[in-house]
Amino acid sequence: MKVRQLDLSLLDPDPEHPRQRMDPDELERLKWSVVQFGILQPIIVFVAGTRFTIVEGHRRCEAASLAELREVPAIVLAERPDAHTLLLTQLHANSMRSDLRPTELATAYKRLQDLNNRSVTELAAAMHISKGTATQYLSLLSLSEEVLAMVDDGRLARSTAYAICRETDADKRQAMIRKAGARRLRRDDAAREVSRKVPSHVRSVFPLASGEVVLLTPAEPEIAECVTILQAVITECRRATRNGLSLQTLLHAMRDRRDG
Repeated sequence: MKVRQLDLSLLDPDPEHPRQRMDPDELERLKWSVVQFGILQPIIVFVAGTRFTIVEGHRRCEAASLAELREVPAIVLAERPDAHTLLLTQLHANSMRSDLRPTELATAYKRLQDLNNRSVTELAAAMHISKGTATQYLSLLSLSEEVLAMVDDGRLARSTAYAICRETDADKRQAMIRKAGARRLRRDDAAREVSRKVPSHVRSVFPLASGEVVLLTPAEPEIAECVTILQAVITECRRATRNGLSLQTLLHAMRDRRDG
């Protein structure tokens, strides 16, 4: 794509960009980088009437303004991308540089999930992160502003905040938050507190006319995961039938493969 020089006065920030706050110290450092080296990477914008809306590069534009530049290099898209593509582009661009605060990422992940009614598994795949990481970020949205501030400024690890989320007793959760505020709550301690009453596996029972199917999983499964597990069981049973194996022989063989 061709890079154009655009006047800063024609650029507008995207009001729905995942980044909601810019760190003044980081902006100051970026300003002096711009003064010394200029804008090394073009921003991305789309045409909005006679103006342009920034897709990616909000901090560079702000730093350029502080450095009193008049123009910035930009890649211009002919039209606004659809909401899903726009948010995905912004998330990937910022996550590559670890620019977004945890709460900004959590909010953006939730928006991305809601746009296409994604499962946590599908969200994780879209962002190339583990399902556990996606779950941790989404869980942050259930915490108070006080706790979120601790996560954003580094006083509380995301994994510790996730452990607090899993505590269902309100009084115990507040006690954990107080410990976290005093820097007396570590991730392992928080996880142990919750694990005392959280079962190691979730038991999902499917009642059928001819019996029951029981699934034991580390966490509550989504429907798609249940389908995958049950399809794998059906495949194993069909293979055992073709080979003339008994049920017990099949179960022993499957356990050996899992544990071996």
